[in-house]
Amino acid sequence: MKCTVSWNHLIDYQMHQGMVKSSIRTYNEMKKRGQTPDAYTFTLLFRGLANHSSYGSAVGKALSLYHSMHEPKSPVQPTILHTNAVLKVCARAKDMDSMWGVAAKLPEHGMGAPDAVTFTTLLNAILQNARTYVSEESEWARRGRRIAAVREGRRMWDDIVGRWRDGELQMDEDLVCAMGRLLLLGRDRRDWDDVLSLVEQTMNIPRPVPRVLERDAKKEARMEAIEGAKRGLATGEKEESRIEAREEERFTAVKDEALEAGMELNEDEEGSDPHQEEEEEEEALSPEEETTEDADGKWYNERQFKPIAVNPKDPGKRRKIEVIGFASPGPNTLSLVLEACAAAHTLKVGTTYWELFTNGEGGLAIRPDLENYHVYLRMLRSSRSSGKVLELVRDQLIAKTGLTPAKKTFHIALSVCKRDSNNPHVFENADQLVELMHRTVPDQDIMSLVTYLDLAALVAGPSDRKNPSRTNPDPIIRALKRLESVFQNVKSMIYYGRSTDMKFPTELERSSVVLLARRMLGLYDRLIGDGLVRREMYGHYAGQKRSLSTFLTKVMHGDEMMRARKKEKSGKDERSTAAAAAAAARRIEDDDADWNSP
Repeated sequence: MKCTVSWNHLIDYQMHQGMVKSSIRTYNEMKKRGQTPDAYTFTLLFRGLANHSSYGSAVGKALSLYHSMHEPKSPVQPTILHTNAVLKVCARAKDMDSMWGVAAKLPEHGMGAPDAVTFTTLLNAILQNARTYVSEESEWARRGRRIAAVREGRRMWDDIVGRWRDGELQMDEDLVCAMGRLLLLGRDRRDWDDVLSLVEQTMNIPRPVPRVLERDAKKEARMEAIEGAKRGLATGEKEESRIEAREEERFTAVKDEALEAGMELNEDEEGSDPHQEEEEEEEALSPEEETTEDADGKWYNERQFKPIAVNPKDPGKRRKIEVIGFASPGPNTLSLVLEACAAAHTLKVGTTYWELFTNGEGGLAIRPDLENYHVYLRMLRSSRSSGKVLELVRDQLIAKTGLTPAKKTFHIALSVCKRDSNNPHVFENADQLVELMHRTVPDQDIMSLVTYLDLAALVAGPSDRKNPSRTNPDPIIRALKRLESVFQNVKSMIYYGRSTDMKFPTELERSSVVLLARRMLGLYDRLIGDGLVRREMYGHYAGQKRSLSTFLTKVMHGDEMMRARKKEKSGKDERSTAAAAAAAARRIEDDDADWNSP
């Protein structure tokens, strides 16, 4: 009786539970009992090994299974789905040699040829490998590795676009964003600018600004015109006439040489435009011939991300692309273009893309997710737009989308306010953001409150005991009054755990609370020491200061006791390291024996 489905469920369950060794035993037991694995069995094994790529021999076992599928007696022949799963195992394990070995054996066309998922996996693997930090590596070597990764991705993209134009590959958002994030790794304005050209090429979303290379060419042309004017040219008409005369002489010389050689010219050839002939020659150039390298060895193709133009000689090409379909943009694409604009410091372009993607009337009507708002907030931070940030969080994120802001949301928003400290309304904006955080986030973000206090101190002005009138104490008083009630919740979190999961804060969170308490103590000292409040209020602020000092002493004493316990525990752990290593070696030997069993 065949019950392959039941065996598949058992293997899938064990993989989900992290029982990789047990799932491999189940696969071997399945074959011993005469149950034939099907295509889904191998897919489950590959997917489980990819999800547990840290398992010691995950890549070796995946390749062994994959190669066994190519044997003539194998009941299941591998498809591109299995190949993509094996490539994902190698990519997550960062075994680039094995990954390229599998990819090199794929056919160019037909059944089993690479698809969009294949190229997406390869591009993401190149990206992650370039991001890998090597402690012994110098900064120049790390930079060279990133440049090589971008160059490799650009060369692969030529093959991807060629397959897409021939109808052999369906372009999707994941593939576009994988290539786009690899370009963002380049740390060069031409790489960042090519992200916008990439979106235009694959999603048919026009660029709001010209390309960097075109802007540079126009700038050079303007500089040449200015230099020409300085040399005595009143207008550009004389220069244009000189250029036309040189072109006419050149064309006449070419025609005379052709006539002397015995060549016949028809009327169309005689009246042809030399510029048009040059453009046709440029169109015939291969991507390698169009490629240039700069002083840093970076690889560029000026025509690589050009939008697909209608060719009069082949009008069916554009129709073929339209039938195949452009990729559909989504939140991932929105984050990609915003990151590119933030890297290039083009705030207006990023705002244009945000309105185009999110606008329902005449736009793409894409609903942004929380990460889109975070990327947009980071971009606004460079422009110090605290008022715009408040409107975005209050009127769009909370009021319209129904999304619940995270601690990270207010941390970024208040950092924008801190950079906008010269704005006379910045503290009002920050105060409203803290109020929104208090209403929407169950556990307050401590570092956001620290930023709020720092902003209050900046807005209040410098400390001057000889001339207290130079300081405006209102922001400090308002900030401390707001935090007096909030700090009670912070104390409860330290003593009794978080209100959401009842877990005690981590060491990093406890250090953030200590920093917040010290900031509050410093502001209380400033109010009393500089005489910024009335004397009848000294008693209130002195009491708050004593309470904070007592709390701070308890927390710091508790942290010292925790560090002493960890040190004692680490000593015991070091003594058991050798035993743990020996046990791990025995498990690996048992695992290999199980795998090699028939």
